[in-house]
Amino acid sequence: MVFFHLDVYYMSASVLKDLKKRWKSFREAVPITLFVMLTAENEANRRLVEMFGFKFLSVIPCTDGKERNLFVHFGPTNGGPQE
Repeated sequence: MVFFHLDVYYMSASVLKDLKKRWKSFREAVPITLFVMLTAENEANRRLVEMFGFKFLSVIPCTDGKERNLFVHFGPTNGGPQE
């Protein structure tokens, strides 16, 4: 499994616009299936991963005793930012 890791320290409309702009090129360059697991699960983070085409896959038990939602993105033809 290949996980997509992204740290966002500051979110604004211009940051989101830039992420959306670069996402298509990134997925064309990296067309493999990607997985995401949120460390801080909240509605805003969930909307963000879903905005980029990730779909809920399963709830996974983690080594810290918590359960987290696992999301998957199958490739550039199966989703992307919804404008």
